[in-house]
Amino acid sequence: MKRPVRIALKTLGGLALLLVTLLVTTAILLNTNMVQNRLLHYATGLLQDKLQTKVTIDSIRVNLLPGDILLKGVDIEDRQGRKLLQADHLALDIDLLELFKHRINIFQADFDGVSVQLHCPRDSAANYQFLLDALTKQHTTAPSQGTSAARHELVLDIRTLRLHHFHLTLDNHRPRKNIGKPHRGAFDAGHLDLTAHLELTMRHTAQDTHHLTLKKFQCVDSVAGIHIRDFHFDAIVQKDKAHLQHVVIQHENTVVQFDSATITLPSKKEHRCLSYQTSLISGKTLLKDISKPFAPALAHFVIPLELQVKLSGTDSTLLFQEVSGNEVKEQYRQVVGQKGIPT
Repeated sequence: MKRPVRIALKTLGGLALLLVTLLVTTAILLNTNMVQNRLLHYATGLLQDKLQTKVTIDSIRVNLLPGDILLKGVDIEDRQGRKLLQADHLALDIDLLELFKHRINIFQADFDGVSVQLHCPRDSAANYQFLLDALTKQHTTAPSQGTSAARHELVLDIRTLRLHHFHLTLDNHRPRKNIGKPHRGAFDAGHLDLTAHLELTMRHTAQDTHHLTLKKFQCVDSVAGIHIRDFHFDAIVQKDKAHLQHVVIQHENTVVQFDSATITLPSKKEHRCLSYQTSLISGKTLLKDISKPFAPALAHFVIPLELQVKLSGTDSTLLFQEVSGNEVKEQYRQVVGQKGIPT
């Protein structure tokens, strides 16, 4: 073997050994308390700068080579100093090198023991609105390159999100709609107390446009009588609308599916209210399954039905149209098919 070739091979071997040594040394340093504390301070600062609110993290562990980060005791407050999000464990599969470019590219995020408390008062913005604004701000017109804002703007991208032992409460600061009305169902979109497990994949496809796929969702709200065993769909979410496709929902013994739905997203700033409309829904049901959340009078209806219906409405009304079913009498079909029913 010629001498220049031997020298080249030795040089490459030395560089490879140096690289391995650097990686091992870095991995060892990352597991020291001093470095972990510096990373904890850095991660907390990034989130506080992005969200402009108080963020605390109890501990952080980083595994360099696969790019794994484990956070424990994550706590985010709203702008009024109330607890907004708490998580016992947060495991991230992340591109660590992108952090130094103020980019957080998360391939997969696994939350465990999550509690979210949402407040939606009538006379002010929801307590989570600032969080949505912060996460969507990155897709607005960016500052020119070289400016201070361009250098320090934090960009967040999450591909897959999994939530285990997820608890959500929502309060619109108004009385429940069924108080003093025994014939009204217990479900109230302004008062939720859900415990859920879910898996959601997300990708940003264009400005203010996200493609979501809910692969798995199970939740229980014992107060409202909700027990969803399965829920999955594809969705394109834009600034003011969400377009759902291939929707399947199983609630107790009831299974329904529909091809598409359009949801107009609410915005106090733009004076826009929640509204929705579905394509034809088809499925099989026992009406008693929906008696507690929607219609107590159906509690004794145990005959299986095959049904078809279209739904539309707002946050305060629900309209059934084109109702049909193999056990539904013609008179009932005519009445329910044309009458808006308040929720």
